[in-house]
Parts: sequence; structure tokens; C-alpha cells
Amino acid sequence: MADENLMLPCEKCGKLIYYDGVGFFGAKTVCECCGSKNPHTIRGNPAFPFAVFFLGALLLVLVDPFGLSQQGYFFLFFGPFCLMLWFKALLPFYIAQFKGYHQMTGCQNFALGCLSFVLLVTGSICLFFIVLTMYN
Repeated sequence: MADENLMLPCEKCGKLIYYDGVGFFGAKTVCECCGSKNPHTIRGNPAFPFAVFFLGALLLVLVDPFGLSQQGYFFLFFGPFCLMLWFKALLPFYIAQFKGYHQMTGCQNFALGCLSFVLLVTGSICLFFIVLTMYN
């Protein structure tokens, strides 16, 4: 079910332990350091912010408090999505690389750098455009 090599920090003590899922959904992992029976929760799951984001986006479109056009809503949702994707998907790779946990080749570094640049610039431009859209 889960990747056997995936290690995430315990939410109580912060030590890296194997991730076999969330305790509420049948995971049996116990932290060796602090003894926590639920070292990983839904809140700590990397997909949780995306679920909250899409639920909030759906509610915002259904209620329509700003009265924006389709382009306005595109900029409103795509910019933060790009930035959130960078923070949740690419930033951990950079942190692992700086700490020496993960080594990448030059081609992989270049591709990750290009993707990172595109996501950050696109997210920033979309946030700038939403400000322009709201004031026009």
C-alpha cells in the first residue's frame, strides 16, 4: 500500500520514521523515540493542504463573494496552487539535498531547478494579476 522506503517525521518528536499510512486508517507504526501510537495524522499528510485548498476553491466559486470573472478566478486559484505545489512537493527535495539525505545528478538538478523556477514565477505572476483583476 505505502512505499516501504518513505520516511516522514513523527509529529510528536520530529524523528524520521517509516510511514505506513495514517493511524486512524489502520497504520501500525509506533515511534521508536517517543512511543507515540499515532506518529502520523491526517493533518500531517502531504495531500491534506491540497484537499483543503480544493474544498475552499469549490466553496468560493459556488458562493462567489468577489464577483470575479472566469479569468479572475483562474488567477485566484492557479497562483496559490503553483506556490503550494512548490512548497509541498519541491521544497522537501531541496531540504533533503542540502542536508545530504538525497543526491541528484546534474541533469536532475537542472530539471528540478527549471520546474521550480516555472512554478514560482507562474504563481507570483498569477497573484499579481489577481490584484490587477480585483482593482479593475
